Amino acid sequence: WGVLGKSGQPTQRKKANELDAVIASIAKRASLAVIDLGQKNAANLAVTRFSTSNSAITTERDIGFDATLHNFGPDARRQCRVELLVDDAPVGEQSVDVPAGGDTSVHFVQRFAAAGSHAVTVRASGDRLDIDNSRSLVVLVRKELRVLCIAGRQGAAKYLTAALNPIPAGTSPISAVTITDGDLADTQLASFDCVFLCNVAQLTANEAERLKRYAEAGGGVVFFLGDRVVPDSYNTFAPSPNSTIRGHGPNGDPRPDIASRSNDADETLLPARIGPLVAERQFGLDPLDYRHPIVAPFRGRERAGLLTTPVSRYYRLDVSHARQGVEVALATRSGDPFIVTASLGRGRIALVATAASLSSVDPASGEPWTTWPTWPSYLPVVRELLSYADSGQREHWEQLVGTPLWGVIRDLSSRRTGSPDLKIVRPDGREAPVALQSTPAGWEWNYADTDVRGIYSLRGLPNENTSQFAVNVDTTESDLTKIDRRDLLSEFQVHSNAYATASSNHIATMSQSAWSPSILWAALALLFTESFMAWQFGRGAV
Repeated sequence: WGVLGKSGQPTQRKKANELDAVIASIAKRASLAVIDLGQKNAANLAVTRFSTSNSAITTERDIGFDATLHNFGPDARRQCRVELLVDDAPVGEQSVDVPAGGDTSVHFVQRFAAAGSHAVTVRASGDRLDIDNSRSLVVLVRKELRVLCIAGRQGAAKYLTAALNPIPAGTSPISAVTITDGDLADTQLASFDCVFLCNVAQLTANEAERLKRYAEAGGGVVFFLGDRVVPDSYNTFAPSPNSTIRGHGPNGDPRPDIASRSNDADETLLPARIGPLVAERQFGLDPLDYRHPIVAPFRGRERAGLLTTPVSRYYRLDVSHARQGVEVALATRSGDPFIVTASLGRGRIALVATAASLSSVDPASGEPWTTWPTWPSYLPVVRELLSYADSGQREHWEQLVGTPLWGVIRDLSSRRTGSPDLKIVRPDGREAPVALQSTPAGWEWNYADTDVRGIYSLRGLPNENTSQFAVNVDTTESDLTKIDRRDLLSEFQVHSNAYATASSNHIATMSQSAWSPSILWAALALLFTESFMAWQFGRGAV
């Protein structure tokens, strides 16, 4: 009602004006009535947020889960009971106070003993509107996070693997494997959770297609450039050079935060084109207000080294307006994009403008492109790059009520012939078929009837696997504040109850329509009577 009524916020006025025009058009053809069911000072508690900040969720390690409870009411909620459930089994409980009209954060720590997909739910004690008192997410628990590092020359991935796993002989949840670019063709990418390319000279069409399909299926790909990179080879798999943005500078040029989206743009492997080499010493990077998840943890930690990171040489990245969902996570002080990211299918891509090690050097001076790998900010940025690239699949598993679920099945080797026999098990226990369509990439499935919150399970996958999806409600509808009827558009006639509405002259047809079921039953009885009499007379005639 806030958008539809006269009291809509200024930022919502465009949408409100469009709705106003629609309402006015309908009002010319019909009478519009509103039955007032609102309650003064209506209260409601809702779980508005539930997430985990852990990038590598592995067995036998403590994983943190954070939930936010919001009180849509004038009175504080005391000792509100909050439970954590894993696969419908309670594993933790807390009691918290939620202030009137405010938020309270709840933190749980859980350790998973078994690998695989797990449904995690946070549930608050019930109130009169129970549907928004719980929120779920699906996590994939692994024994370890496997990362493939492809080195374009000896030492190109040395510092990167050290940042991913500083103590290889320890109990790190990350296992980094390094290969040369010549071994890429014989490596099964599907057995790794993320792929880093470090100073790889060029990409063949086959390698680019493999990396693209790997990302579309949910994998993460991170490109670090360097002195061996041939930009023209990479740009074959980058967006069109038309309509690019260079970044922002001291003269107030546009900031390279988010490139505009185009619905008809192709999703290329690279999120940006590689431009000319910039040989200007930079002391420090611009986090762009810490908006991107990769640099968000640095907010309030100015001494972590990000703002003083030294870079001597890097490639200028041209971010195209034609590429969907491109974001600039980090920029140089001169305004050039430094880390560019984008989604690709169910996976994510990141492009870093400089080298990942000290092995890229300037041939004239012999100086390395950057000493960033020795800087305090290097390890946390690499870890956040991994977290970002690996979490694309997790977003695919979490949707809102009404959002279709979909996916592509490529591995049908375990089946003889025909399409896969897939079905969705809904939160209410009912089974439902899914729509299937054969595509060059495999079988694309789709299920649109996500009208109930909870966990949806897709069954019938190859090797008898099951995929889970968490569907949650949109808590923008959790505010039960009653709108003043004077703020509604004049086209609406407001009535205090249904009886007053039915008796109103301008919608008298409502009271008439109440007789419709009785009339239909009477007509049905007459039909049966006529058939019976015809049968009786017919027998007598014989």
